Amino acid sequence: MFIAGCLSGLTIDNAAVDEINSSTPIHCDTKAFPILASLSSGELIYLRTLTMGFHVRRGEHVIKEGEQNHYLYLLKEGLLKVEKIYHDRLYSLAYITPGQMFGESSFLYGTLVGATITTVENSIIYQIHSHEMHAILDRNQQFKRSVQQISEYRLASSALAINHVFHGLPAAAREIIVYNARFVKLNKGEFLYRDGDAINQFMCVLISGAAEVYTNHPEHPTQYISLGTVGAGDEVGEIPLITGEPHTANVRATESLQLIMISTESLLAFCDRYSAFADTLNESIDNKLQKREELIAQQRTLHEINL
Repeated sequence: MFIAGCLSGLTIDNAAVDEINSSTPIHCDTKAFPILASLSSGELIYLRTLTMGFHVRRGEHVIKEGEQNHYLYLLKEGLLKVEKIYHDRLYSLAYITPGQMFGESSFLYGTLVGATITTVENSIIYQIHSHEMHAILDRNQQFKRSVQQISEYRLASSALAINHVFHGLPAAAREIIVYNARFVKLNKGEFLYRDGDAINQFMCVLISGAAEVYTNHPEHPTQYISLGTVGAGDEVGEIPLITGEPHTANVRATESLQLIMISTESLLAFCDRYSAFADTLNESIDNKLQKREELIAQQRTLHEINL
C-alpha cells in the first residue's frame, strides 16, 4: 500500500513512499540500532509494536527544515543527507547511515525541524510517534540521556559547521571543540551576559533557540539600543576574550535556549594553529564593534533631533 504524507506529515509523492507490509518483521533491535542497547527486552518488544516501516525512494525529503515533527526515526537501510539553510546559504552538514536515529532534537524539545533530511538512495525508514517514544524515554532515564547526548552533539556540530567563524576549520577541529565544550541551557528571559560584566572565560555559540542582543545607552542609562537577534549558528561573548574589555552588550534569551560554551584556552589555541580562523574571528569582532558604534551614533542623532 502506498502512503502519501506518512512521514512527519509531509506531502510526499504517492509513488515515493511504500509502507512495509505488516507481515514483514520490524528489526528494531540492538543489533540493528546500537542506540537501543539500554532498553530492556520488554521495552524492545513494546517498541516493535509501535514502529511503522516505510520504503522511501531516493531524492525524497523525509523531514524538512522549519516544519513540525512528531516522530523519532531510525534508518534501517539506505543513506540520507542532512542540509540546512543559514543566512540564505545551503550547508551540507552530515550523512545518516543505517543504524542511526534522526529527528530526535525536534521531538525531544518540541521545536521546529532544524535541517532537511533527504534520501540519497532508496531507503527503509522506521518511525515511532513522539507520544509513545516519550513514554519510553520517561521510563528509562539511561536511554533518554543517550538520545539527549546524540541530540546535543548533532546540534553543536551543525551550529559550528554553519557559523561563519568556525566553518573554515577542518571538521576534525570542530569535533574537538564540541567534545571539549560545555553545554548550557537558558530559560526564556534569562541573561547570558550583561553589558559591562567582567570578562568570563567562555565564548558561546547558540545551538537552538534565540536571544536578543542590546546595549545600554551611554548617556541615558534607562534606555537601550537594539543590536539585533541571534539564533542557532550565531556566536556571542567572544569580544571580551580578545579585546580584554568588559562585555559590550546584554544577551537575553527570548525563548528556551541551548548553547555551547567554548573556553578561552581552546579559542586561542585554534587561533594560534589556524591563521585564517584568527583572521575571521578578528574581522567578526571588528564588524560587531563598528555596528555597535554606528547604532549608538544613530541614537545620539535621533536624541538631538528630538530635543
